[in-house]
Amino acid sequence: MKRFESPNILRMFGICVKDEEGPSPQFLIIMEYCDKGSLRQVLDSDCKLSWTRKAYMCLDAAKGLYRSVFND
Repeated sequence: MKRFESPNILRMFGICVKDEEGPSPQFLIIMEYCDKGSLRQVLDSDCKLSWTRKAYMCLDAAKGLYRSVFND
């Protein structure tokens, strides 16, 4: 996996496979802790955010996704 850093991406520390030899292994990703939860949880919460702020949060997530795919 390529190494990259971005303010829009949580750091990934590793991957673990649970029940690797079983019929349906589970793949677990160990990532940096985010104390407010996922973007989806924040957007769905009762937190009072303006639509502009929500749009910027989604744009930041899109930038992080773009950076993870097109890491030059």
